Amino acid sequence: MGAPSAWGSRKTRHVKLGYVHRTCAIDYHDTKLPAERDQRSVTGSLVDMTRRQVVHLSCGCLLCAAQSPDGFSPVRTRNSTMDRMFANAMAQGMQEYENAIRPVKQKLFRELNDHLTRVVATKAPGNEVSVAEIGIGAGPNLEYYDPNITRIEAIEPNDFMKAFVEQKLVDLGFPLDGFITWSNAVAEDLPLETESQDAVVCTIVLCSVADVDKALSEFYRVLKPGGLLLLIEHTVADEGLLRGAQMLLNPLQNFLADGCNLTRNPGTNLSRIEGLSKDGLLSFSVPGMGLLSPHIAGLLQKKE
Repeated sequence: MGAPSAWGSRKTRHVKLGYVHRTCAIDYHDTKLPAERDQRSVTGSLVDMTRRQVVHLSCGCLLCAAQSPDGFSPVRTRNSTMDRMFANAMAQGMQEYENAIRPVKQKLFRELNDHLTRVVATKAPGNEVSVAEIGIGAGPNLEYYDPNITRIEAIEPNDFMKAFVEQKLVDLGFPLDGFITWSNAVAEDLPLETESQDAVVCTIVLCSVADVDKALSEFYRVLKPGGLLLLIEHTVADEGLLRGAQMLLNPLQNFLADGCNLTRNPGTNLSRIEGLSKDGLLSFSVPGMGLLSPHIAGLLQKKE
């Protein structure tokens, strides 16, 4: 997924995400998130695109153009050529996005690591906490973990991502053995025991799963009571020209970016998961991301 330049003002408006109805304007050069700000939401901005930027951004197949807004798409058969190309694109072409979303990730992962530090203090010596990262991709989140306390269950259907993850571990000086367990699997069918994970991390994944509700149910199933779901997802704009552009370009997006959908609102799906706190969920816009600018993010806790 690319990151075309965007235009737009910081004019405040209402954003509805099922249970969420907040108003705000956020500058993410300021790293404060929900605990340090009023609950609020930001308008997305419309993209000013060249033809090159459209191709760089877009992904998907025409069969998926009619997927329901609740997040169901036909299950895709994996293609090794497309998987290799997509893995390379994710490893080499996401730096602009990662730079833009960094303040959000720094804040959420800092809070997650604080939580995990408290959890590990309750365990027997030598026991680490277990975190399932869904769709680990090329490993853009690895730098935010504390390898001294965390063991990661990496869930990833694209095997070509593994080499990039291993290289990332080397670059970070993290251990290659014992830190990550790799599973070639999908979000809707996690190969993990019920209530086995202290946390689940999901960043920019729900846009491309076949069934969002089933994926979220799996996240909830594997979380321990009191465990945290760290979620960052792009979402459909609530109205206006940006929403229209997302609808128009969604088939191309879906084809080129491994099933990514621009038209989903995962906040609506989250509202159907009982027993998962939604208080920490924030709606905002990521500067410069054009069609991908509307986002939701937060740390959501499974009730004990």
